[in-house]
Amino acid sequence: MLHLSRFAIVAVLLAGSQSALAADPSLLAPYLFVAPQQPLTPIEQQKALIYQSQVDSQLRRLERQDTQGQLDSFDQRLLLDTRSELQRMDGVLGY
Repeated sequence: MLHLSRFAIVAVLLAGSQSALAADPSLLAPYLFVAPQQPLTPIEQQKALIYQSQVDSQLRRLERQDTQGQLDSFDQRLLLDTRSELQRMDGVLGY
């Protein structure tokens, strides 16, 4: 019984270390900026522009990795989500 629990602990630790070696975590936060009912304040607009720039950087990185064939199915989904989030932010900022 004790041997089995040690095996389970080692398996969990190995699984966690594999995910830590994976690509950078996503920075997507679609709940962060909601399309406002009124124009953004200058501070809100600046925060939104910074976030949009970060999403754009993530998109360029993922697209580069995609053309090199380095994305697994999870990262392929992240690529699609990142494209959608960038389009949403364009709408929030009125582009």
